[in-house]
Amino acid sequence: MPETSRVTSTIAAIPYRCAAHGNCAAVDEELFPLDEDGFTAIDERGRQVPPEKMDAARQAVAACPMLALYFVEDSSERAAGTANDK
Repeated sequence: MPETSRVTSTIAAIPYRCAAHGNCAAVDEELFPLDEDGFTAIDERGRQVPPEKMDAARQAVAACPMLALYFVEDSSERAAGTANDK
């Protein structure tokens, strides 16, 4: 299998942007848990996204009306991207 099949990503949130719409949890409650007040339980430290949950993670990021969710770029991917840009 290709090495990329084992690659995981990290999803993080900007907590003060979250307005408790719950769109992320509607996509995947396990990946995007909410706290007792309905706000995202994910913070700036982020959490790993298993490869099989990447589609749900992308959908949840796109569904957030407050733009509170984002992917954390892996430094090795950033270095590879920079090398490929030249």
